[in-house]
Amino acid sequence: MLHTILLILIAVLLLTVFVPVGIALYQRLRTREDDEITLPPSPRPAPPPLPPTVRVKAVELPAQAAQPSGPSKSEPTQLVALGNLQPPSEPQGTEMMRWHGMLLCTGGPLEGQRFIIEEEGFYIGRDPAQAKIVINDSRISKRHVQIIPRGGRVHAVDQNSSNGTFLGKAGGPKVTDVALKRGDIIVLADNAASFAYQV
Repeated sequence: MLHTILLILIAVLLLTVFVPVGIALYQRLRTREDDEITLPPSPRPAPPPLPPTVRVKAVELPAQAAQPSGPSKSEPTQLVALGNLQPPSEPQGTEMMRWHGMLLCTGGPLEGQRFIIEEEGFYIGRDPAQAKIVINDSRISKRHVQIIPRGGRVHAVDQNSSNGTFLGKAGGPKVTDVALKRGDIIVLADNAASFAYQV
């Protein structure tokens, strides 16, 4: 008796699960087949017509080059020999730059700022008209120190400042012209500002 009830329950369970799943699968397969049959292939757009071209003889090129260039409504496209084209006046691509390092301000009002050292170098001072890096402090001279690449090294050159430029710390070796090494610190005046050389 118990076996019969279990068999009936299993049969009912199978019917309630498999019949809806089977119907859903059948409908999904049927709609895919209908879509594949009824969808017409999409037409490809035709390419746009090419503009008319005119061949130009090589002897005509210099005379045409003298004519002012400008857009013309009736002027057709012309074929020109590549050897006769003038190179562009501006350089194409990127220019190679030499990396000279940078200064990281480690003390003073610009602390945390980095300054890339370019080929022409720059001045540090109090006067914005004379220095690229400006520190508004009375201990700093108008043009205090110059940072400049020279001979493959970066130099710190004191500009006869009133309170001096020092290597390492205030009161350390006074700088007139020193080639900087990675990690060197230059101090302006009495700790008005300090910069670390980074490569």
